[in-house]
Amino acid sequence: MIISLGSIIFCFGIILLLSIYLILVMRAKNIIFIKENKIVFIGIIFILVRILIPFNFPFTVTIPVTNVMPEITDFFWIDIGKYNIYTYFLLIWAVGAEIKIVLLIMRQYKIYKAMGRISELQKNEEYTQLCDKVDKNIEILVAPINGSPRILGIFHPRIILPEYILNLPEKYVDDVLRHEFQHYKNHDLWLVCLLRILVCLYWWNPFIYILQDKLMLIMELDSDMMILEEGDEEKKIDYAECLVIISKIIASDEANIFHEAGIALFQKKSILRLRIERIIAFEKKSGHKSKIFKKISSFLIAVFVFASLILVPEAYNISGAEPEETFDITPENAYLEEENGEFKLYFDGEYLMTMEHIDEDFKDLPIY
Repeated sequence: MIISLGSIIFCFGIILLLSIYLILVMRAKNIIFIKENKIVFIGIIFILVRILIPFNFPFTVTIPVTNVMPEITDFFWIDIGKYNIYTYFLLIWAVGAEIKIVLLIMRQYKIYKAMGRISELQKNEEYTQLCDKVDKNIEILVAPINGSPRILGIFHPRIILPEYILNLPEKYVDDVLRHEFQHYKNHDLWLVCLLRILVCLYWWNPFIYILQDKLMLIMELDSDMMILEEGDEEKKIDYAECLVIISKIIASDEANIFHEAGIALFQKKSILRLRIERIIAFEKKSGHKSKIFKKISSFLIAVFVFASLILVPEAYNISGAEPEETFDITPENAYLEEENGEFKLYFDGEYLMTMEHIDEDFKDLPIY
């Protein structure tokens, strides 16, 4: 496997297309994305893992691209001093990713230590009994913070409840706990972990942040909708009121050790209006509309999965020639130059194209 400019550009494009897809998905109402589209969700996970590995595989099929791609490739091969732009780009990318990953690890370590030493974090036995109905390994801890309730911990999940939550009516407390339970049942914590690693890796790509925000929002909306499936029309009003009340309480939220940990009930208070609108408009049965959504989503994700695994664009800047203008490439008039795992083809001393693998037609050419 080699890391090439083509695979990097392709992963960039997949992130962009997946972000656009999720933006369009957000327009669909009364759809529980994860529960009703498990195959699609698995496909998204597969794509995210593929993006995490921006390399060409032995079975990768390269697609010659004659427009834009050659110009981009030529730009990255411009020499500045001892190395070309592509080499500097990889170096800056690697250093930035290492810094982001180190900061992420340090933040997670501080959270882990805080969980063990902050005496104010007390296990609430009464509400832990509710957790037992879902999974006995989940703990509920009460903390003296004025932030959002949240669930964190992949291997040892805990729900952090701010003290003010226990002063709310019991039905609201139940709603908060059930919301966080849904994240656990949907395995959202694993997806969040993968997203944060991707953000560290592709820190330079603005679309990775859009992708992260949209997936996080979809997870929140899914948890909301799955709670409403268990209730009636009155439940919708109660749940909407619960979110509004908590949103007002955390309006003056100050950053704390758990500020960026796990999945919060409110990742961004700015999306409260959207969540309330979806809650009020929710209907348990979407019937035909849901089936159409599944088919379209499954098709699009299948295309994304296939493309992300098999295809990689390759710059090809040999313009179409007339029969009388064709020429033979032989070891006497052409050669290959290896650089950063790729091969540049030169004919009569002039650069023609860059290849990621040596084609059969060029296997006899000398390599320098």
